[in-house]
Amino acid sequence: MDKKRNIKIVVGIVVLLAILLQATRFDNFIVSNFQNPSKEVDMTLINNDKVVEHYPNDDRFLIVYDSSEEMSDGVYKNIERIMKQLKKQYRVEDVSSAKEIYITEKTVLIMLEDLGKIKNLKSMIAYVEDGGRLAFLETPDQNNNFDSMRSPLGIIDAGDTLVTDGIAFDEKFMPAYGADYLENNALRNFSIPVTLENDCEVYMTSKADIPLLWTHDFKEGRLLFFNGTMYEDKMMTGFLTRCLALLNENFIYPVINSKVIWLDDFPAPMTNGYYDEIKSTYNKTIKEFYIDVWWPEMLEISKEYDLKYTGVMIQTYNDRTSGPFLPAQGEISDSEFIALGRELIRSGGELGLHGYNHQSLTREYWKSDELGYNKWANKGDMKHALKAVREKIKRTFPNYEINVYVPPSNVIGEEGISALKDVFPEIDVIASVYYEDYEHLSYSQEFDYSDQNVLNLPRFSSGYNFGMGNRLSVLNGILGFGAIQHFIHPDDFMDPERNEGKSWREQVESFEAFAEIVDRRYPFIEAQTASEAAVNVEKYIGLDYTVDYSDSGIQVKTNAKVFPMYMFLRSSKEIQSSKNCEVHAFGKEDYFVMFTDSVFSIDYKR
Repeated sequence: MDKKRNIKIVVGIVVLLAILLQATRFDNFIVSNFQNPSKEVDMTLINNDKVVEHYPNDDRFLIVYDSSEEMSDGVYKNIERIMKQLKKQYRVEDVSSAKEIYITEKTVLIMLEDLGKIKNLKSMIAYVEDGGRLAFLETPDQNNNFDSMRSPLGIIDAGDTLVTDGIAFDEKFMPAYGADYLENNALRNFSIPVTLENDCEVYMTSKADIPLLWTHDFKEGRLLFFNGTMYEDKMMTGFLTRCLALLNENFIYPVINSKVIWLDDFPAPMTNGYYDEIKSTYNKTIKEFYIDVWWPEMLEISKEYDLKYTGVMIQTYNDRTSGPFLPAQGEISDSEFIALGRELIRSGGELGLHGYNHQSLTREYWKSDELGYNKWANKGDMKHALKAVREKIKRTFPNYEINVYVPPSNVIGEEGISALKDVFPEIDVIASVYYEDYEHLSYSQEFDYSDQNVLNLPRFSSGYNFGMGNRLSVLNGILGFGAIQHFIHPDDFMDPERNEGKSWREQVESFEAFAEIVDRRYPFIEAQTASEAAVNVEKYIGLDYTVDYSDSGIQVKTNAKVFPMYMFLRSSKEIQSSKNCEVHAFGKEDYFVMFTDSVFSIDYKR
């Protein structure tokens, strides 16, 4: 019996070893045959055809500004960029020299300190009384011209202009999100302390409870007043877009509909050193922590709250900007790269490129000096470094095409983009940042195509902490684009400038809260990889449309050929039915629209 039992044990061990061997072979087969399932970027999705037949619509705007005034010019550049992004028709009047303004549009947007530059300002009261829409997007000087607008604006009393801090708002301004208070350097304003009529609808106040944004219905029309000076900042894109929606009873505009979470510097080399908090809490090295704790928690959050990660890899943290760019001590090993990259892809994510090392591909040496980086002598050295990392990728994931690139520190030059495309011609997407920094270091982007035929896919927010600055960025991205573009460095939690003095546990809980908020309150925003988002952006870039607003509903005619596509609608009327589209409410008067035909319509309840 013992002999038979021993034979069975030996046979069992042999079978088990055979299974493990086959599993290993199969695993290696899977790795060698990994492909990029989300690589769908196709420039033919861009439809340059315009809608030939336009409805005689109210979706036309008159912009009045003063090019000789810095603030006015700044707000104008912001609003003009938004008009192009929303594909709205507009006309511009520059009143650097005072003039009379004649109105043929339904909506007028004024950004002026000196309202006296409009010689016939009083005639605009009659324009509003007859059903016009009039917005003031900058705090004006309080002179006699301003006094004439007080009653139409619903102002009972006004004090002297002063500096205000912070903004408080509720769901009327930020649908589905709810009430919040944000304080940030970008949210300081010069504002007029005012007392308003009871029939004014206030959407935003300062820390001291001074009204900052309100609308007032006057006879048949409506006025909107922004009592501040922050709208020249690009960070206000979504807030300005929301003002346009609040000013009009019905307002529809295209959105991207995408949620991308980036992991910059992942996969990347990991140190065997210690970080005090991690050592005391987990008794692990930083590398052990990343593999055993950080990565499993990040994967769990992605499953729980509908996220997809796009990880952009770094081969080494050496600072070489001249050859040879050989495999170096301290670079990520092939086995680690395969293991982490495989889990990333299997989770539904995407593998992208951050660089051979963390030296920004620019020959603007003042930027390298500012960042403390080494200088590239020429484009050839950039290409040699990129070739080294390409060889590593092809060795470890031989059939996987890298489609996206994130520049280190969000800095890259024209020569760097050219070097990148020479070595990685398949890279179609560069993701840097949307907002401009004060030093003008970053490669600040719009959602568009660059001169090098690369799709720009900018990010709005960063880090684990869903603090005031990130909330401001995220909310603007949702309002302006129906998009969330957020990036994290794995080591953000250890950086004293980025961790806001919080522990790892506090930070990961803050990130989880952010993921939960956007998943629960904006479930229609689709979780995507960067390449999947790029497809939505391409369709968004090429969209042209015209809207027929009527008392019974709206009809939208587009040039779209690839579906589905997406819009946001704000309407004070209740929706009854729709054709060629799905309409989902996410606020009392706000709707997400997914349309599946070039012409679609929405009918109101009578």
